[in-house]
Amino acid sequence: MTEILDPSEAFKPSSPYFGSMVSPAAKIVKSVRLPWRVVIDTAEQQPYTFEGIRADANKQGRMIQVETVQRCLGRYPHSLGDYSLEADGWSCVQPAWCYVERKSLEDLQSTLLGFADGHRERFESELGNMRDVMLAGGACLVVVECDLCELLQSLPPSSKSPTTIAKSLHRSVVSLWREYHVPWAFCGSRRLAEITTFRFLESFWKHNHKEGIHTCQ
Repeated sequence: MTEILDPSEAFKPSSPYFGSMVSPAAKIVKSVRLPWRVVIDTAEQQPYTFEGIRADANKQGRMIQVETVQRCLGRYPHSLGDYSLEADGWSCVQPAWCYVERKSLEDLQSTLLGFADGHRERFESELGNMRDVMLAGGACLVVVECDLCELLQSLPPSSKSPTTIAKSLHRSVVSLWREYHVPWAFCGSRRLAEITTFRFLESFWKHNHKEGIHTCQ
């Protein structure tokens, strides 16, 4: 018996079921619909799709249908990250909410080393805003699409020695984490960073929903 999320998935090129044969006897497994949506900042250049993420065993491990919307989550000096969440009756209103800043390997390196072009200054401003959200009862995360070793070993071209560049990157991560208290998740891959982003937002929703905390409405 064929298990498929939705018969229409067999006709979507982006679906893992694309091209599948769906017989009349196929077992149709409905996806899990969330009571909240992922908000993606309009400036995010490589947004996650959150496809292929499954629910827990209490929902039979079914696929989760993640609805996404694009909204401006703030611009310098009021930027707050690339991802957040909203639900009917809730909105992304400061200060107590949830935000995730996504960084690729190249982006993080250029940001941490970007003292001259202003990248570092803008990033620190955002970390300060995220710290304020956390102090007000919200939650924030910097999610990185590489691991720490890769960040320090796959270095960009520079007139400085690799040792000097690696030392600067490492100490920057440690210093910014200590100063702003915003946690960093070095995920080792883009896919794990995507899943981590979703689970972080999901965890925030579940905690607030369980406790009946409607900090933004």
